Amino acid sequence: MSDLLLEIYGEELPSYSQVLIENQLSNLFNEFFKESAIKFGYIKTFSTSRRVLILIQSVSKFTSEKPKELRGPQTDADKRAINGFLKSNNIISVNELQKKEIKGKFYFILNKKIKPKLVRNLLKQKVPEILNSIKWIKSMRWSNNNQRWIRPIRNIMCLLDNKIIKFEFAGVKSNNFTY
Repeated sequence: MSDLLLEIYGEELPSYSQVLIENQLSNLFNEFFKESAIKFGYIKTFSTSRRVLILIQSVSKFTSEKPKELRGPQTDADKRAINGFLKSNNIISVNELQKKEIKGKFYFILNKKIKPKLVRNLLKQKVPEILNSIKWIKSMRWSNNNQRWIRPIRNIMCLLDNKIIKFEFAGVKSNNFTY
């Protein structure tokens, strides 16, 4: 199990926005970890006038293997649609599928297990998306980037298991040092 540490350092944050960002970061990471089947211990957020920090303890290295139910075409659908569903999911016969009634109609259902993914790779993609999705009362852009934040960001530290998670947000690349 690893610890995730994300610190965003920038110009002075108004006091009303500190609580706002702590709550949003906690909620957004909590949602992402649950949707992605990533096990973790707990989430703590901290903020000062110049930085916001989130610490997530006991993060698993891989996502959990979870079943996923894929709905196929209706059971009385055209054979080309059924064969296309079978081919796209590498299935030989309709006998490998289950039938399920949904809103009065019967559909073919494929129960598929999703293979575990490396959490580090998911975080590289998702952390910038999470930061970009934070809703501020007022925000601004600076330099030549399109991301909006409450104040200009000067540094982003992002570590998982004491190793950098590399990404870029608002023209700032993540690193392993703090101010």
